[in-house]
Amino acid sequence: MNKKNYSIELIRFVAALTIMCGHISVVFSNGNIERPFKGTWFYVEFFFLVTAYFTVKHFDKERYYASSLEEKAKESIAYTANKFKRFFVYTTVPIVLMYVVTNREILQDQGLMPYIKAFENMPFELLYLSAGTIESTRLFPLWFLSAMLIVFPVFCILAQIKNRRIVCILAAYISLFYYLSKYDFGSHIYPNQIIRAFSAMMLGYLVYHIATALDQRQVTKRERFLLSIIEVVTMLVPLGLSAWNIVLLRIYLICFVLYLTITLSNKSWLSQFSNPFILFLGKLSMPVYVWHYVVGVMLEAYMPNEISINFKIGAYYSLTLLIATINLLIAEKLWIGKKKNEV
Repeated sequence: MNKKNYSIELIRFVAALTIMCGHISVVFSNGNIERPFKGTWFYVEFFFLVTAYFTVKHFDKERYYASSLEEKAKESIAYTANKFKRFFVYTTVPIVLMYVVTNREILQDQGLMPYIKAFENMPFELLYLSAGTIESTRLFPLWFLSAMLIVFPVFCILAQIKNRRIVCILAAYISLFYYLSKYDFGSHIYPNQIIRAFSAMMLGYLVYHIATALDQRQVTKRERFLLSIIEVVTMLVPLGLSAWNIVLLRIYLICFVLYLTITLSNKSWLSQFSNPFILFLGKLSMPVYVWHYVVGVMLEAYMPNEISINFKIGAYYSLTLLIATINLLIAEKLWIGKKKNEV
C-alpha cells in the first residue's frame, strides 16, 4: 500500500474547511445565516477512521503479535505518546489564547484572583484530558484529540492482538450497535465523545482489514473501473449533499467506509493520483482544524458588532489559513531539525 494517499489528503483539507463552515454559527453571534455546509461536524468520523487505519497498519507486524501483554501495553503507551506529542506545537498557543479571550470579562468584573482561578482546567486541556470531564474542553474542536487520547492506548493493544477475527467481531459489534442506536452521534453529552471516538476507531479497524484483503486480490480492468466509480461517488456524496444541508448521517458514514476501503486498497485509479501540493494541504488540515475556532472567537470578541457577518467570515477563513500555514511551517522546521539531531 502507498505510504501516502493523496485523495485522502485532499479530503482531509476539504473536511477541515467544511467543519470551519459548520462552526460559523457557533463562534459568531450573527452567524446563523443560510449557507452551505452548516452541519458538517460528521467529518470528524472521517478523521477517526483514517487515524485508526494507520494505527492498525503500524501494529500489523509479527513482532507485535508475538509480544507479551506487558510488552503490548508498553508499545501502546509509547506509540500514543509519540503520536500525540507532535500535536503540542499546534495546540498549546490556541488553548492559552482561548482561555485569555474567554476569561477577559472575569478580569474586568471580578478581579485578578477569580481570573486566575478561571484557568484551573487549562493544564488538563493542554494535556488533552478535558474530554474526561463533564465540563469538556474550552477550545471546543479539541474534544476530538482529547477523546481519542483517552481511548487510544486501549485501541493500540487491540491492534496488537494476533487473533484478528476476534477483534474484527468485537469491532463490528461495537461500531454497529453504536451507530445504529445513536443517530445524532455528534452529541456532546458526557461521555458520548469518548464512546464515539472508540466506536469510530473500531470501525476503522474493520476498514483496515477489509482494505488489506482487497489489496491482496487481483482485480480485472472492469472491476477496477467499477471500484473507481464507487470511490468517486462515495467521496462526493457527503460533500454534495451537505452543501445543501441534507442530513443523512448513516449514509455519510457508509460512504466514508466504502471510500476509504477502496482508495486504501490501491485498486482504484484515484488512489494512484499524486501531487505535492495536495500533500501540503493534507498536512495543513490539522492546524486549520485547531486554529479556526479560536480565530473566530477572537474576531467575535474584538471586532465591532457593526461589521458585517460576511466580512467576519472572510477574515475568519483568511486569518485561519494564514496562521495555520505559519504554524505548519514552524512545526515542519522543528521536526526536521529534531530528525537531524537524532541522526
